[in-house]
Amino acid sequence: MELDELIIKHNIKKRSFKCYEEYMKNYKLEDPNDYEDLFLSKNINEVELRIHSIAYVINCYFDKDIRYLASTIRLIYDDIEFAEYKVFFNLHGEIEDDYLIEI
Repeated sequence: MELDELIIKHNIKKRSFKCYEEYMKNYKLEDPNDYEDLFLSKNINEVELRIHSIAYVINCYFDKDIRYLASTIRLIYDDIEFAEYKVFFNLHGEIEDDYLIEI
């Protein structure tokens, strides 16, 4: 199956944004100090979210190939990218992991 077909079949773009929203809701509740540090002096309503990339990844781990889709959303404020959210889906479309980093 081609990458485009996997993206459409599993609705990766839309689900990436939904995963981001859920991640941020939990982040704000579980780690309010870090959340405030990240968005300090930024109007959260003016933060732009943009899909940066969706990649088909094969990691070689010992004698096993691990295949997944990695979707990256960039957070932009005043035309400056300041953070990146990444979510990983297995090839069945199930969420495996996600994280947010400052860039």
